[in-house]
Amino acid sequence: KRALLWLTRMLAVEGAVRGVRANAVSPGHTADGMGSSSVLGGGPIDDLARLVPLPPSGRYSTPEDVAGAVAYLLSDAAAGSTGATLAVDGGMLAALRAVRVRQ
Repeated sequence: KRALLWLTRMLAVEGAVRGVRANAVSPGHTADGMGSSSVLGGGPIDDLARLVPLPPSGRYSTPEDVAGAVAYLLSDAAAGSTGATLAVDGGMLAALRAVRVRQ
């Protein structure tokens, strides 16, 4: 994952002089149903809840959330963004960092 973040930043620096933006989307645990119900025997959300704590937002991200982040980064609204990584994780990364700061 770190290599992808580094690559995004390097591409952003090199592409900026040509007007090319490079950004990344970093999805967290996503309730997409891929394989979970066949492994644990429940529905996708139930299985994910057994494996991963609920994020601070109170819900897991969906494929539509991730697609929305991609659509935003491709839009003119994100014209000033390059070298950025957009976390779509319901606040999980922020919560983990907050715990580290408190310690």
